[in-house]
Amino acid sequence: MRTILLAAAAALLAAAPPIAAKSVPAATITAADRAEIQSVIRRWEAAWQAHDPAAWAALFHDDATWVLWTGAEWHGRAAIAAGIAGPFRTVYANSTQLSKLVEIRPIARDAAVVRSLTTLTGDTRQPGATIYGNKILVMTRRNGKWGILYGQNTRLTDAEAANLRSAP
Repeated sequence: MRTILLAAAAALLAAAPPIAAKSVPAATITAADRAEIQSVIRRWEAAWQAHDPAAWAALFHDDATWVLWTGAEWHGRAAIAAGIAGPFRTVYANSTQLSKLVEIRPIARDAAVVRSLTTLTGDTRQPGATIYGNKILVMTRRNGKWGILYGQNTRLTDAEAANLRSAP
C-alpha cells in the first residue's frame, strides 16, 4: 500500500507544471532618485541652519521614527518637530550641521538606506568642538516623493573621528 501511495504522489508531482518564480522588480536607484535623495539631505542642512523645526520635520513621513544619538525616540512628524524645537531654541540655536552623502543602498522598490557623515558645530554643550556623526536614514518614496521613514544619528568616537579627518 505504501509503495502505491508513493508511486501515485510521484506521478502527480511529475505531471504538475513547475512553479514559476515570482518576478520581483529589482531594487534600483535612478539618477533622478539620487538627485531627489540628495535634495532631501540639502533641505535637512537648510532646515538645521535655519533652526526651523517644521521644515526639518517636513522631511519625514507622517509615521516616521527618529532615534536620537542618546537612544530616545520620537514617533511621527509632529513629535519630531516638537522634539527638535527645544534644542533648536537652546543648545543648537547657533549650530551648523553639514552632511556628506556616503551611500545610497536600494533595498526594495521605492526604498533605500541612506548614510551620510555629519559634522556639527556650535553645540553650546561643547563650545568650539566639531562633533562627527554617522547618519543612517531609511527613505521611502510615497506618492512619487522621497521622505524619511526611519532615521538615527550616531556620534563617532574621538578615534573614529581622527581616522575620518586623516583619510585622503
